[in-house]
Amino acid sequence: MRKTFSFLLVITSLMVVSLIAGMMLPAQIKIESVIEIKSTAKKVYAQLNDYKNRVNWSSWSNKDKDITYRFEGSQYGTGAIMHWQSQLNDIGKGSQKIIEIKPDLYVKNIVAIQGLPRAYSVFTLDDQGGKVKVSWAFEMQLGYNIPARIKALFMKDDIERYHRESLANLKEKLE
Repeated sequence: MRKTFSFLLVITSLMVVSLIAGMMLPAQIKIESVIEIKSTAKKVYAQLNDYKNRVNWSSWSNKDKDITYRFEGSQYGTGAIMHWQSQLNDIGKGSQKIIEIKPDLYVKNIVAIQGLPRAYSVFTLDDQGGKVKVSWAFEMQLGYNIPARIKALFMKDDIERYHRESLANLKEKLE
């Protein structure tokens, strides 16, 4: 009886410590990547506002030659949906939908990555006459989801690298 009680006390203590440690992890992921592209805002916007164009400069397409994409709704603009599926863990499975646009200025997407809370991905364009400053922000609120908070620790670097590589690909495509 005493051994059982000690065992349960140790297990309960470990669970409490894990819960407290998990709650101390960040409750959100927030990333922003910026690049300047020698092009027009109109040309850059055309790449961002059309999922079929995006797959041509996404670093995922280079990393996983077997990734599959499926498109729904309009080809571009508000309501366009793209689903992806990869066997690679750092890409995984998910979808995104364009939810708000301002032509040549702004494209906002809602992103659903399997097993994680919803996220938002926003492209903002600043036409600087002969070049365009492209900002790509990603934000995910993790709330009290401790497994998501733990996964986010490892995922943040992958997302930052994906943004940098993809924006470099976009720059190469347009310049």
